[in-house]
Amino acid sequence: MLEHLEEAAHGLAGGEGLEVGGDAAGAAHVDGLARPALGEAGHEGVAGLAGKTVGGGVAAGPGDGQVGEGGVAPSFLKLMQDEDRLISANTFSKSWRMTGWRLGWLAVPPGLTADLGKLIEYNTSCAPVFVQRAGVAALKDGEPVIARTLQRFRKARDFLLEQLHAIEGVQAATPSGTMYAFLKIEGMMDSLAFCKRLVREHGLGLAPGAAFGPEGEGYVRWCFAAGEDRLADGISRLRHALA
Repeated sequence: MLEHLEEAAHGLAGGEGLEVGGDAAGAAHVDGLARPALGEAGHEGVAGLAGKTVGGGVAAGPGDGQVGEGGVAPSFLKLMQDEDRLISANTFSKSWRMTGWRLGWLAVPPGLTADLGKLIEYNTSCAPVFVQRAGVAALKDGEPVIARTLQRFRKARDFLLEQLHAIEGVQAATPSGTMYAFLKIEGMMDSLAFCKRLVREHGLGLAPGAAFGPEGEGYVRWCFAAGEDRLADGISRLRHALA
């Protein structure tokens, strides 16, 4: 699929003048790398729904990377027929660290392309040429950058989890496909209030688990897309908060 996208991007933008270098593909902020980890049963269920739903469809969101060692999650598109009611949306923002460039693509049934083209034409017209060329540069030269990023994230993940496991009353599973740790705090029943106190009294910003649904209550989410010094400082602040 990327080969076809690269060809299309070359046709639109020429693909000249931009290079991928340094520690980012033209981005000043790391938005993250995550890929959904659905089992085969989940994919078959979506395939069945997409093929049989009348008057509706299924939208599959971005799958942008893999921090763990489990490989890449299978694509819904491999299970679809041409006219199945599936829209697959993807983005350069996370896959190639291009947050803010607002560039992505859709894979849609052929029957939707005409009406979707009208929507895009009158809503956004098209991506600016320099943004399209940045996408071409990411497709051609971005993979080594992402490989280094994944290696750095894995190292940060392992460091953070080792530190969390050493704190009494804190439980955290090893994430296999994201740059976040989801940790349970023993005795903590109001994650929003807890996170507000962390910010106010200790200068540590974590996301309340309740923001991700009622099942997340009692948990907090920690982004480990940072250096070890910063993560170690955060661990110290968390220890003080729990003391």
